[in-house]
Amino acid sequence: MKETGEEVLGFRKSKKTEWIPEETWSSIEERRQIKKKLLDTKSLRLKGGKFKGI
Repeated sequence: MKETGEEVLGFRKSKKTEWIPEETWSSIEERRQIKKKLLDTKSLRLKGGKFKGI
């Protein structure tokens, strides 16, 4: 039965679409780079002074 259906109808081809647009990927990558720079820095002034009490 399956073989007959494939002969008559052919294989079902689904169109794959990207669910996240390219500009979203670029902003995600940009945020990753900013976060990496923030974590790598040793200066509290560059971190935004969030830890002045320490």
